[in-house]
Amino acid sequence: MKTLTKLAALMATLATFSGCDWELKSRRAPENDRDNLRFRNAMAAYQAGRLDEAIKGFEGVIAASPLNATARFQLASLQHDYRKDYLAAIANYRIYAELAPKSDKRDIAVERARLCEEQYKTKVEYDIRTSENSGMVAELNALKDKVAELEDEKQELAGRIAAMDKSAKDLRQENERVRRLVGSIGEGESTERVSLDVKSLLDEEEDDTDRIRFSADVAQLMRDEVEESAETPLAVTPKEPHQPAAEKPEAKPQPTPNELYVVKEGDTLYKLAKERYGNVGDWKKIREANKEKIAPDGRIRAGQEIVLP
Repeated sequence: MKTLTKLAALMATLATFSGCDWELKSRRAPENDRDNLRFRNAMAAYQAGRLDEAIKGFEGVIAASPLNATARFQLASLQHDYRKDYLAAIANYRIYAELAPKSDKRDIAVERARLCEEQYKTKVEYDIRTSENSGMVAELNALKDKVAELEDEKQELAGRIAAMDKSAKDLRQENERVRRLVGSIGEGESTERVSLDVKSLLDEEEDDTDRIRFSADVAQLMRDEVEESAETPLAVTPKEPHQPAAEKPEAKPQPTPNELYVVKEGDTLYKLAKERYGNVGDWKKIREANKEKIAPDGRIRAGQEIVLP
């Protein structure tokens, strides 16, 4: 559609040139178009190869003498061959043909005007195709960029969907595990099964039984010590003369220095300190003498060989 519009405009322009006689039919060109200083200067520039200067010179000649046919032909030739200004060349060729109808160059001017029309038509069609192609290429590139952008968004969404699927799967597995656990409790399974499930979640040591026994022994020894302190009278009652003196409690055997002792089932450092030294607070002595064998909290095991200082 654009091509037809431009071609129609071109044909209208050419029709205007052909239908306008420029009021030249009633006029006659000067007998000697070359007898002009401006014309000679323009021709000198043309022959010297200064074409832009020559065009400017011939335009000056025509401005001063519009009926100078020779200047018209020279200017049309330069506009046609050098400037590629086809419309201006067509106008000057046709004016020349009107000014010099009997000239030997009249047919040349008419033929060159027709050639200009063909060349101008080809140029217009080429410009239209180039313009349309450029627009299409730009639009295509824009579409490619948009496709690439959408592809990136697609990849990002795919990654997010995969992450959400994994989270949903993990959540379903966790819900199923909880459901089974709750179901097993509701169905009346043994407490042993439940305790095993709970124990699997805890990081317990193998000697939890010893630790519990150790704590119980400590508590019992502390209670015994408090009861003994409560039973001891604060004041000493004088003994009656006839009453024999109370027998001294039998002294407990004291261990020899660095005596080796094999721990028995049920032994604790509190118990050993109470039996050997008569004071549960001395359990630390035993622990200090066996730093490499006894843990800082004083736990011992049956069959363990320790030193009683």
